[in-house]
Amino acid sequence: MGSRFWTWLFVLIIPLLAIVGAFPFYNRAEPFILGFPFIYFWIFLWIVLTPLSMFIGYKLDPENKEEE
Repeated sequence: MGSRFWTWLFVLIIPLLAIVGAFPFYNRAEPFILGFPFIYFWIFLWIVLTPLSMFIGYKLDPENKEEE
């Protein structure tokens, strides 16, 4: 496995599995979190976490390392 595997993992696979793959687990209206049904809260949470995972993938990508 190449070192770019971790980049793809953080950038694509984790958010995809969290939103699409976990749908049967978070597909419910209750409990309410911050006034939102759980399904909306989960989707809004991953709207925020996806750019964070992209940043982590960017930092882990060996092609983005600065030469010293």
